[in-house]
Amino acid sequence: MVVVIDDYHDTATFMVRLLQRSGLAACCYTSAQEFLAVLAAGGPLPSLLILDIRMPGMDGPGLLRELMRDDRWREIPVVLYTADPSSDDVREAMQLGAKGSILGTMDWEHLLATIRRLRRPSTGTAAPAIDDSSPNEP
Repeated sequence: MVVVIDDYHDTATFMVRLLQRSGLAACCYTSAQEFLAVLAAGGPLPSLLILDIRMPGMDGPGLLRELMRDDRWREIPVVLYTADPSSDDVREAMQLGAKGSILGTMDWEHLLATIRRLRRPSTGTAAPAIDDSSPNEP
């Protein structure tokens, strides 16, 4: 399953729908803390994580630091979603282990090609349905 983390619910939901329509299992979270709580509780590891670099609370590099501290999570491929690929945050995240970055004004075909190239084999876990009324996913 591909996981999208973006503090803007509409953006995250849009990306999840695009992924699902392309045949990929996907879900989203609106905070890094919520995603970490699910992982810590034994939730399924994503095949790929698409991470907004700038979010309130824990930002993209902060989440990457947490993922790298735990052997169970270290191998999750992470792609950054950013409006500024030349920012210091992106450079830091790449040094922490991110596999690449995609622009906020991206080419969706490029996004899908990147996901297919980087994601880990699926664990067979079904993606939860998207509920537009809910501020948080899944």
